[in-house]
Amino acid sequence: MLSVPSYLPPWPFSFISIPSSVHVCYCRGAVILDTNITLLVAADKFRYVFWALQHDEFDPNLIVCGVGHTLATVNKLTGEFITIAGDVNGGLGYVEGVGSVARFNSVTGVTQTRAHYLVSDSNNNCIRSVRRNNHETTTFAGRCKSNGTNDGPLLTARLMLPRGLTKYSDEIFYLCDHISVRIIDLSTGYLRTYLYQTQSNRLYNTVIQPSGDVFISANHGVLQSAAYGAQWITGGPTEGVGCDSCSLSTASFYEPWGISFLTPTVLLMTDVRYRGLRVLNISSKTAYSTSLPVLRFPTCLLVDHHTNTIYIGEWETEGGGLRKLPFSGEE
Repeated sequence: MLSVPSYLPPWPFSFISIPSSVHVCYCRGAVILDTNITLLVAADKFRYVFWALQHDEFDPNLIVCGVGHTLATVNKLTGEFITIAGDVNGGLGYVEGVGSVARFNSVTGVTQTRAHYLVSDSNNNCIRSVRRNNHETTTFAGRCKSNGTNDGPLLTARLMLPRGLTKYSDEIFYLCDHISVRIIDLSTGYLRTYLYQTQSNRLYNTVIQPSGDVFISANHGVLQSAAYGAQWITGGPTEGVGCDSCSLSTASFYEPWGISFLTPTVLLMTDVRYRGLRVLNISSKTAYSTSLPVLRFPTCLLVDHHTNTIYIGEWETEGGGLRKLPFSGEE
């Protein structure tokens, strides 16, 4: 097991109040979201399923997205959709190459280095690297089309349905890999198991609290890393239908794929089958359902603390899309 690095990730977010015309309220410290949802990018058919979202580190107006079997960007201001690697109109597969020549099999996680985009190529069981300067796709970790669970040097290690990718620092990345959380360490070129789940609950994404604690969205709840494994802070192995307002210990969930911090102690989650967003207040140990219009199976989310906007990726059998939602940055 590899312990959480002693250095803490930066917390650069500033909380800015949005105009008073946007109506928000607070319930025992948990943020209740406005219902002003705007469709930013409409999509059709499976190829436009939004699986992963992240800010582009070098252009604040862009969101980097895992969309179906492609890596793409969406402009926050205009909604313009541009494919970086893979062909949104083409098929899935495993092909190395530049731009639209490359093929992926479900891009379910996205993160970045200074020179590359890194993506979880889930059904190919590997991590792919896409160069920023020429959009060339190569294999970064694991062996594509060969699954496994062993640790080791990046290309020697094996992965099993990798999903969420979370950047901890310029050298440390967390990866959800079926029932494990793995750590990619660029300083050593090594991939290690950080947390192994003996239960069969699928792990989806990780998020890191300013204190350094790691929270993991899973079927059917949220786990927090502990000295010897992980413990459920809400939900558990059995799926449930949720609640409008209840304690974390009694809350239940179906499939909370997306997870992010609204404030240092308030988590926001997507619940795919529930078709909504959940608010978890870690301080007060309470969970809330948001009174939002029904979403199309929300798969992933991105919280932009600079503009107080939440971006929600969606999936549905006949389409998907990217929606944005304002929230209050005041605590």
